[in-house]
Amino acid sequence: MEAERGRVVTAATRSSRAQSVLARRAATWAAHGRAQLKSVLTPGLALSHDVGFAPRVRVRLGAGARLTIGAGSYIDEGCVLAVADGGVITIGPGCFLGHHCTISAVDRIEVGRGTFLAEMVSVRDHDHIVGAPPGTGGLVSTPVRLEDEVWLASKVTVLRGTVVGAGTTVAAHAVVRGDIPPRVLAAGIPATVRRRFDERA
Repeated sequence: MEAERGRVVTAATRSSRAQSVLARRAATWAAHGRAQLKSVLTPGLALSHDVGFAPRVRVRLGAGARLTIGAGSYIDEGCVLAVADGGVITIGPGCFLGHHCTISAVDRIEVGRGTFLAEMVSVRDHDHIVGAPPGTGGLVSTPVRLEDEVWLASKVTVLRGTVVGAGTTVAAHAVVRGDIPPRVLAAGIPATVRRRFDERA
């Protein structure tokens, strides 16, 4: 037993801490291993170093599709990354996708550096053609861009043709369509600017 910063530290405490550190390291190695295995087995998937996949991440790439994920990004459990034939998804370095997010591209979706998506966020660059029978499969698409250090809170839906400016936060459950400027708080259905971060609250 020893003193550590005014506290009593037992051998059991030290052992517990060591086990915790080892468990975290093992989880990190497993996440990197899952990502690398997926990249080997999936043509069109390109990963930079230190990309991690949680269990049950689904990657679906059509013919000629490309999915690129930057260094240090982490894709949480149950996420779906789907790219149709000839489409492109680019996820920058240092990004995080919370559990059960969906990013689905027919044309192109770009996610900037350090952008975070909370759980159950949906980002799509396409809609079914309104008025056509759903079984026809007709689609219309417009590229989507999330710039650097965007934060999309829980269950945000991003529709085709959207551009979200750098440093912007979108509040939970918002539906985003069109251009949202940099460094603002946007909320609502449809999402509108509620506050600029350079202004006083």
